[in-house]
Amino acid sequence: MDILPIYIFAKWQVKAGFTRQVLDLLDAAATESRKEKGNLHYNIQQSETDPDTIILF
Repeated sequence: MDILPIYIFAKWQVKAGFTRQVLDLLDAAATESRKEKGNLHYNIQQSETDPDTIILF
């Protein structure tokens, strides 16, 4: 039986003034998530045109 990866994308619109705090929390969450068995990626991207928009992959 082949196991196919599951990809999850999430778009977050962060309340103005909280972006740095959210990014710090996401960095910590990503570090822990990457330790989980089977985790292939945990990427955090911030929009260049709207810094309050974050994409998780």
